[in-house]
Amino acid sequence: LPCQYYFMIGKNYTYSRVADIWCGIVTKKIMDHLGMGMTMGGPNVVHDRLSDPVENEQLERESLKVNETFWKWIDRAEINIGCHTVADSYDSLLFEAVDCGIWPQKNEFFKTMSESTNVWLRLAETFMHNAS
Repeated sequence: LPCQYYFMIGKNYTYSRVADIWCGIVTKKIMDHLGMGMTMGGPNVVHDRLSDPVENEQLERESLKVNETFWKWIDRAEINIGCHTVADSYDSLLFEAVDCGIWPQKNEFFKTMSESTNVWLRLAETFMHNAS
């Protein structure tokens, strides 16, 4: 559950239409660190209409500039060897990415993304603790 955080992406944010991709990249990094398996199936969405390529390009313009380097930032980040839970691993990954300068400095989106992810992690931890 905590691994599957979809970053705040869309109409009111710098980046659009990559939440699923970035969530998968981060989740895979954490699962690999924890020695857990992860499988991916086909998409659950049926595209039964044509979309406007001009509108798509406008929606995706900023995301496309960053998407090809996002996975490299995550790949370079090292999760602390002492992290044995999803939440601890996520915290370590965010610290490495934000505080150690792997993500672009002065990029307000990534700062906000890190803050919102930390809120999500705390909520997920509370839920999981109360559920057990």
